[in-house]
Amino acid sequence: MIKTWHREVGLALVMSLLPGVTAAQDVASSLEELLRSGSLRPGDGVYVTDIQGYRLKGALSDLSSAGVKVTHRSDTRTVLAGDLWRIERQDSWENGFGLGLLVGAASFYGRCEAASVSYCLGYLTRLRYSGPYLLVGAVVGIVVDAHMHKEICRAGGSGRRVVEPLVSQGRYGAQVTFGW
Repeated sequence: MIKTWHREVGLALVMSLLPGVTAAQDVASSLEELLRSGSLRPGDGVYVTDIQGYRLKGALSDLSSAGVKVTHRSDTRTVLAGDLWRIERQDSWENGFGLGLLVGAASFYGRCEAASVSYCLGYLTRLRYSGPYLLVGAVVGIVVDAHMHKEICRAGGSGRRVVEPLVSQGRYGAQVTFGW
C-alpha cells in the first residue's frame, strides 16, 4: 500500500512540473511585426540568416525596422531588412537543467524500484547514490537545451536563393540554389 502511495505522489509531482498544453506561437513575417511583439530584447542570443544563406551568431545589439545588429565577441554586423531571411532565438538553459534533474531523479527511482538493491532502502543513502544520476541528467538537459533554437521571424518570404561561384581549371560558372 505504501509503495503504491509513493508512486502516485511521485507521478503527480512529475506531472505537475511538466508544462501543460502549449499553443504554437506565430512566427513574425517582418521586423515591424517582431518589434510590436516585444519578444526580442537587446542582449538576447540570436542566429540571424540573410537571403544568401550566411548565418550570424551572437547577441542582439539593435533591432529596428531598418535592420538587425548582431555582436559576436567585439565584431558588430548589420543585416538590413531587405537582406534578412530568418531570425532564431537561443533557448535558455534553465528549463533544460530542471527537466534534466527530473529525468535523472526518475531514472534513479526506476533503477531502485527494478533492482531493489540495498542502497535504495534508506533515504540518506538514496541521496548519496542519486547524485551521479542527478548530475548526468542536469548536464544532458543543459547541453540539449543550449543547442535548441526557436524561429521567431521569417522576413524574407518563403524562399531563398544562394549563388556560389564555381571555378576550376579552365572553367568558370555559378551554382544557383533555391530553397523554401
